[in-house]
Amino acid sequence: MISGVIFFLLIVCGGIFLFFKHAKITRKIDAVADSTDYFQLQLEESAEQIISKLRNHVEHLEYLIQEADEKIFALDQRLKRFDTLNRIQTDVEKNIITEEAIENSSALEEKVELNISEINQQVYDLISQGIDTNEIAKRTGIGKGAVLLISQMYKKK
Repeated sequence: MISGVIFFLLIVCGGIFLFFKHAKITRKIDAVADSTDYFQLQLEESAEQIISKLRNHVEHLEYLIQEADEKIFALDQRLKRFDTLNRIQTDVEKNIITEEAIENSSALEEKVELNISEINQQVYDLISQGIDTNEIAKRTGIGKGAVLLISQMYKKK
């Protein structure tokens, strides 16, 4: 009978031991799960921040591309005018001026003067709005020095 009681106590002690061991393992698993959830949350927040920064960079790059396209267009227009004036100058040097070339030349000069007047007017308008030289240069597609020169002319008026 004593051996039965001892056996029973051993089984009860073993059961209690297993119960506490199981509880300890369960707590560790819960701690790992909590830690994993926290780590996942931090990763998601970091990913959101990185995506936000990338969006900002993409927007800035798109703005720079648009600005570059505008400058390329303005340069292309200037090159076309330069080529036309250069052809006229070559014709003058070769003494092959025809009435048509003279008419084209005067028409081109009028266009160039009109374009210069339009740019001057744009610069005058922007100056009167209080916009700074760098911004005016960006908006009009002309150099900062040209803006300063037109600004000086504007002040003399």
